[in-house]
Amino acid sequence: MLQEITHHSGMKFIPGKDYFVCGARSAWDTVKIGLFDTKKSAEGAFPQNPECVRKATDKEIKDFFNIPY
Repeated sequence: MLQEITHHSGMKFIPGKDYFVCGARSAWDTVKIGLFDTKKSAEGAFPQNPECVRKATDKEIKDFFNIPY
């Protein structure tokens, strides 16, 4: 059975799916931005700096969807 959790953003959690975040964009910027459900949507949010996009860690995904460890 596929588990889906809907977050306040409307995005649904799908186990095993890759999600993406935009990591630190400079030495002065330590804030991660995301979660995005596709790499393309993350890169589209940061067209001036697409190299900041990376795959989200399991911890980042669980934190975003408030999933217990």
